[in-house]
Amino acid sequence: MFDAETSKIPCRHDRLILDFANASKGKFTPQWPVEYWHSKNEEDFDAPYTVQFVLENRLYRTGAENYGDWYDVEAIVRLINFALETTGRPERFITEQSGGQIASFIFADPFTFVPIARRYGLPLSTDPAEAMRKGLEFEERVINQLRENED
Repeated sequence: MFDAETSKIPCRHDRLILDFANASKGKFTPQWPVEYWHSKNEEDFDAPYTVQFVLENRLYRTGAENYGDWYDVEAIVRLINFALETTGRPERFITEQSGGQIASFIFADPFTFVPIARRYGLPLSTDPAEAMRKGLEFEERVINQLRENED
C-alpha cells in the first residue's frame, strides 16, 4: 500500500519500483532503478518521465506520464508485471479496489489468488490508476466546495 500522490515533483518512480521490490520479499529483485525526468528547464513541470531497471541482466524501460505530484502507477505496474512475466515468475502485482488515493496491491500468482479473492469477496480491480483518479476526484470536490463557500 502507498499513497499515489507523492507531494513532490519529480515523483521518483524509481523509489516506487524499490517499494514494490521490498513488498515481493525477494522474488522481484530489480537492479539500478532510474527515473529520468525530461524537463527542459526549471519551469518545465509537465515533462514526461522515462523509468527503467535491470532484472536478470535485461533492461526494462517505459515512458511514464507526468500527472503532477501523482505517480503513473499504471505504467510502473505494467512494466514490473511484464518483467516478472518475461523472467518466468508466476507472481504479479494484483490491484485491489481503492476507496481513495491509497493504492493497494497483492503480490501473488493470479492463477491461484484471483479465484480465492473472488470466492471470499476481496474486491480486486483491473485499473492500477484507480487510486489516482479517486484522489483527483476528491480534490476536485473539495475545490468546488471551497469555491461555493466563497460565493
